[in-house]
Amino acid sequence: MNYDIKTHNLIERIKKCNLRTEIPFNKEEIVKRLKKIDEILGRKPIKEVKVSDEMEEFAYSTYSTYSTYSAYSAYSAYSAYSASSASSTSSTSSAFLASLASLAFLASSTSSTFSTSLVSLASSASVDYNFREFIFIYEWNLKNKGNENDKKFLEIQELLLQCKEHGLGYLFRNNNVLHIKKAPIVRMENNKYHSETYPAIYFDKNNQFYYLHGVKFEKNLWEKITKKTITPKEIMELQNQEQRSVAMRVYGYDKIVEELGGKTLSEQSILQNGKPVKYQIVEVDLKDDEVPARFVKVKDWSTDRWYLLRIDPRDESLAKDPIKAVAQTFVRPDGKPLTKEEFKGMLVNPT
Repeated sequence: MNYDIKTHNLIERIKKCNLRTEIPFNKEEIVKRLKKIDEILGRKPIKEVKVSDEMEEFAYSTYSTYSTYSAYSAYSAYSAYSASSASSTSSTSSAFLASLASLAFLASSTSSTFSTSLVSLASSASVDYNFREFIFIYEWNLKNKGNENDKKFLEIQELLLQCKEHGLGYLFRNNNVLHIKKAPIVRMENNKYHSETYPAIYFDKNNQFYYLHGVKFEKNLWEKITKKTITPKEIMELQNQEQRSVAMRVYGYDKIVEELGGKTLSEQSILQNGKPVKYQIVEVDLKDDEVPARFVKVKDWSTDRWYLLRIDPRDESLAKDPIKAVAQTFVRPDGKPLTKEEFKGMLVNPT
């Protein structure tokens, strides 16, 4: 879907909030906006505000009262937008959805201390619970005449987004008592939870979650992999195939293959920076596929460092032609891989 520039800017605001590595928390500004929301809803004034430091405390409070701010979505059900067929066909970008999902309570669902129902209830208390509808209704109202419910919903969601920009992550109200919780820190790479230096998702000191390329690890294993204290043998013995595959990627295929040994299938020589260099296709069973893995061994023309690039083990033409295998790891602007001749040209005239 091609969004209006104003909608695009709104999505960027949300993404910027979701991917901050430092979260400010301005209680005064947050409460000011939540009181404004209560005025719109015609609710009684807030008499007390409680800030939860721990996620468990907040989640169990939510579970016991079951009175979250997700009720604000009621206006969207009666909006002019919801009556339009456009609502069934709209979609946000995958990048936005990935960052949006990162702020839900998904991470805590992996913790044994939380039940499925508790996770669901705490998720509904997320300040961005309705942000996807926010995007759709905002875009629709730029091009169509909305009703009073559209106006109220958009006004409420804008105030909630401002609360999030001031550090709010979760909230619910029990009678006239408002409970709030700071937003988590989320680190992502290529729309996947990932960090080799910090917890990928940080709620508080008791709720930190470690991910590498979208795969969850316990802290001890994550540290061994990122600090390279794990051995290739230990990596190969990991029972979880996703963890094993990611661990090999982070640790380095070259070190794994060196440790396990590999079978050379073919080799070719080529001039690189005026000197002959020998490329090789190496095969080794990493036990992460039905067939052994294959790599092409190449030399970096700027650093002279040797490294391995993983290639398609089912393409026999690559197994017999290392130069073609290397060429296919480079992609042209049109999305197609380089040909063998194009790659040779790069070696003669590197840029």
